[in-house]
Amino acid sequence: MINNLNAQNEMWIYKSNGSVVKYNTAEIDSIKFMPIQEPSDETIYINATQLIGNYYGDNIVGSLGHYWIIFSDKGIVDGVVMPNTEYFRLDILGPMVDDDENIRIPNGHYSFDANNEFNNFSIINIGSTDYVYIDEAGEAWSTALSSADLFVEDNTLILKATADDKEYEVTFIGDYNIEQTIMSEHISTLTSDYEIDLSNCSGTVKSFGDYWKCGLCNWQVEFVCNDGLMNGTYLVLDFLTDTKLDGSSRFEGTYRSSGFSEEDHSRPDFASYTFIPGFRVSVTDNYMLGSMLVEYIDGIAVEQAPIFDGEFTIKANNDGTHTIIVNATDDTKPSHKITLNWTGKLK
Repeated sequence: MINNLNAQNEMWIYKSNGSVVKYNTAEIDSIKFMPIQEPSDETIYINATQLIGNYYGDNIVGSLGHYWIIFSDKGIVDGVVMPNTEYFRLDILGPMVDDDENIRIPNGHYSFDANNEFNNFSIINIGSTDYVYIDEAGEAWSTALSSADLFVEDNTLILKATADDKEYEVTFIGDYNIEQTIMSEHISTLTSDYEIDLSNCSGTVKSFGDYWKCGLCNWQVEFVCNDGLMNGTYLVLDFLTDTKLDGSSRFEGTYRSSGFSEEDHSRPDFASYTFIPGFRVSVTDNYMLGSMLVEYIDGIAVEQAPIFDGEFTIKANNDGTHTIIVNATDDTKPSHKITLNWTGKLK
């Protein structure tokens, strides 16, 4: 999962079509997955000028410290990523820190844990272990690391990694900054019930076939403010219809929350005519997949909430419009109501 590049818990939210929107700076509109490249036999050597990250304590495995770090060749300046810059991002598990006021990555050899067995001195992939390139236009391209080894000896860190069949060796020497981060138990920032206002938004509907790999057709209704993503409402309703993966059953109907699997509480309990509740992609941040609501001003997410429980109905009218009625709640306890009664044309 794409994590916030500047390690300051800025709000980037995944969209089900494979892109992710960054909400609190204008420099990057979306992250896309990198196209497949031709294999290379030559190692690419990079001298990183900056190393930053977050420390999450034992939020994954008791007695092991969870660190999320970013190497970059040109760094992040005033919270802004630089064009023509490469970023390597790693989630690692190691010994707990000795000094919360001066967090250092413990010395040692961290090995790639492809199966996420969550061992000591391991590099895990919970969605934020990847290579990101920011191009000249400020667009971000990402690909997951397929292997990685990290060697730490005091202020010298060497990363040997493979991404998109390319071998990299990244070296950082110098002081660095790791911040301690405590995650909230819930994603929603709502403090009261919320009635969604789509008066200045345009809506689209699209089928993504078997996106969730559950044998059911995935649809998404998305509303974006007419003034652009920097202001106003952003709403996603992410839902499943039936086994006709070509979308021939269309998208009208009533959808209840799928909830989450009893075997894996991070995985939606996929079923026909359910919606995917908004949920964290990673335990280290507030990126969401599924159904979500975000309100922002000048690119800053001032309110956000997963569409978590309840139901919504999409009905076709005789004049070419649709009516969408949402009676849902967020993920807080006690929860806040999220409602909508909208009629208009979906593109």
